[in-house]
Amino acid sequence: MTYKTSGHRYGVNGMVYVKTQSDYFTRPAYRVFLKTATLAREYRALNSAIELGLSVPEIVFFRENDGVTELVLKEILNGIPLNQYLSGSDSSAQKIEVVKNLALQIRRLHFRGWAHGALGNDHILVGPDGLVSLIDLEKMGWNASKCGTDLRRFWKRTQCLNHEQAACFRYWYGGSG
Repeated sequence: MTYKTSGHRYGVNGMVYVKTQSDYFTRPAYRVFLKTATLAREYRALNSAIELGLSVPEIVFFRENDGVTELVLKEILNGIPLNQYLSGSDSSAQKIEVVKNLALQIRRLHFRGWAHGALGNDHILVGPDGLVSLIDLEKMGWNASKCGTDLRRFWKRTQCLNHEQAACFRYWYGGSG
């Protein structure tokens, strides 16, 4: 269950997203005999993304207790999905700068051997300052062989880029994007 609430309960200004799960587990291939709470996997992925220098939601709180996992993330203030941003009224130059920022973030993720696992419009938020943030990282994992699949998924789910924006993305990603 995920809900949005005031961050005051957690000691932060603004709104937060509270994600809770009870007895909901995954079994990653590298730990096939050890069940892992999906939110714990997302928590670890968020920490890894932060270490990579990616823009992701701020972790406010995390706990695991008796099969219940809770993850609280600070809202990306006024963040909107990529497709909504690109269809908006900002100038072409501003949109190109956002696409460049996006390409560099995904490049950093992939060139370090990580795959998001669900790249698409709904998992890419653009803030009013043009900063691109990746969200919903529960499927993110270190697996260099999945980066190509991740990029193909991005192109399939992100058809909002016009020709100029797609060329910009390919250039800043590294040519073959």
